[in-house]
Parts: sequence; C-alpha cells; structure tokens
Amino acid sequence: MNKNQIASLIKKLEEVKLNFHVTAMPDFFIDHFIIYPNSINQLIEDLKSVAKRKGGNIFKGRQFLLRGGCAANFAAALGRLGVKTTLIAETNQLGFAILKFFSENVDLSKVKVGDSQALTTALEVKLDNEKVNIMFSHPGPGRNFGPEKLTNEDYEVILNSDFVAIFSWNMNNKGTQLIDNVFSRVKESGKGKTYLDIGDPTSKKQELKILINKILKKDLVDAFGVNENELKQICEALNIKQSKQDLQTLLRKLSSEVNFRIDLHTTSFSATATNGKITITPTFKVKVLRTTGAGDAWNAGNIYGWGIKLNDKERLITANALAAYYISNKKPIHPNINQLKSFLNQQLNQMKTSS
Repeated sequence: MNKNQIASLIKKLEEVKLNFHVTAMPDFFIDHFIIYPNSINQLIEDLKSVAKRKGGNIFKGRQFLLRGGCAANFAAALGRLGVKTTLIAETNQLGFAILKFFSENVDLSKVKVGDSQALTTALEVKLDNEKVNIMFSHPGPGRNFGPEKLTNEDYEVILNSDFVAIFSWNMNNKGTQLIDNVFSRVKESGKGKTYLDIGDPTSKKQELKILINKILKKDLVDAFGVNENELKQICEALNIKQSKQDLQTLLRKLSSEVNFRIDLHTTSFSATATNGKITITPTFKVKVLRTTGAGDAWNAGNIYGWGIKLNDKERLITANALAAYYISNKKPIHPNINQLKSFLNQQLNQMKTSS
C-alpha cells in the first residue's frame, strides 16, 4: 500500500454513484458489552473475591448495549455508506426496537418478529497487554434459522439483489441447508453474487466437512470471507498441510483447490486470492478501542468495494479502512462515506509526513 494507491482510491470514492443492493442474513443479537479495565488475571481474582463472600458487585469498567450479530452489523455498516441493504433475521419486539435504533438506512421489513431473542454478553479484557473479547452467546432464533423461515416475498428480494451474504453458519443448526437453498436459487434464477462467512467452525468440525462437500465444492459461492483461524481450519479439513507454512502460502494453496475467491482479514494484513493468485495489503495502524465487530466492518468494506467495482488492492484498502475506523472510533459507529474519505485522507497525510 502506497500514497498513490490511497490517493487514487479517494478520488474514486469521490465519484461513486451507488446502484447495487445487498441482502444479508440470518443473525441479529442484542450485545451487552462489559469492558473490564484490567488483566484477565485480575478479573479472575475479582470473581473469586465476590464468590467467596457469596455474591456481590464489581464496580469496575463500563457497560453498554449495542446491535450485534454478523449479518446485522454488516448490514448496518453498509447502510451507513448509503448502500441499499436488506436484513433478513428473526428477533422479538424488544430486539426489533433495539435493531431499529442502531440500524440507519437498513431495510428491516423482512425481519421476522417472534417470541425469542439472541443475546450475547461480550467481555473485553486484557491478556498480555492486548485486548481480547470473550463472548457468552445465546443464539435464540438464529440457532435454527433454516430455509423454511423464508417467504416468497423474502425470495423476491433475495433474487433481485446484486449481492447475497450469509453469515454465522457456526451457530446455526440449519446453516448448511440455508446456504444450499438460498445460494442454489440465486445461481438458478437470481442475478447476484454470493458471499459466505461461516464464523469460527471450532465447535462444528465434523459438520465442516459436510459444508465443504455440499457447498464449497459446488459452484454456489462467489467469495468466501475468512479470518486466520477459519482459514487454518478449512485447510485442515481439506488435508492441506500446514507445518511451518505462513498464512499467505496456505491461502494460495487453498485458492488453487476451490472455484471461488477467498478474502482473508487478519490484524496485520488482508488478502484476496483466486486460482492461486494472491493480492495482499497491510492493515492501518490505529489505536484499538474495541475488538468486537471488526470482521463485520471489514466484510462490509469488502462488499462495498466489490459493488463499486474497485480493483483487488483498492477493495482491500477500503475494507481495511472501514475496520480500522470502527475499532479506533470513540463510539462504536461505522463511518459514512465522508468519514471514510476523511480517514483515508488522514492516513495519506501521515504517510506523506513520515516519508
């Protein structure tokens, strides 16, 4: 990544005319954040102290509620950029009220309102001077969000979308069926590109092989978003050797064995690979104020760049910028297009100053 690339990207963003529609599904959570200011060892000591006195309060850190869930966060980020975005998920009346409050410019008309709600308590704590997040999650209606949840009206929106993105297969018992049904119909009679981010597959290693055979080895996925952990587990399931191999080598090998683009995001770089050809760009160096939601913001920037037809390098820079803005902003709010351009200009000025 160099000054000319960022300057060229800013110019393109100045001239963007949005004309694409994205549909995302199926997860929305109410996220309860607990920001603990000290180390995990200190937290353990505090918990033990409270337990020994048979219960009580810990008056440390801060807490807040926010919209959560990969699909909902992704949709909200695209909405802030002015992209026509529809969310398909399920919640209860309280959840829907919170979703409306935190989802600017997102079409929520296809969200189903029932009796249950997905909830997450996200504990952010320090480990070796690095912020990590530990999430206690109840998937609620997202646990069994299968194709039977979708109506003819839902499919009308899906099949007329330019991009259809499915998230959080890892927590959905009917995730494989949902992906198979939706993406098959998109490929048969829709016009859109398909994007898949399965989430951390650690708890579903056996089912991961079924997903690979039923979905990933067919021509149902156009692009597959992964982080470092997910890339390694996919490679392991496909028996791609990993001993002493770096992520870029693994990515190149995996992309040589599948028929779709792979988009990788890590804390230090992001990359895109197709048929063994790989493009890499470093992430922006920012002060990290939060960790939860970075991947969702990155996915939104990735789709945004795809939708406005940026080249691979520019698309990755855009995704990196969206994620960097989100994790470094004082409030957990995604950037609008002017804020995104301002962030890129700041980065450009810093590069000019340091050179």
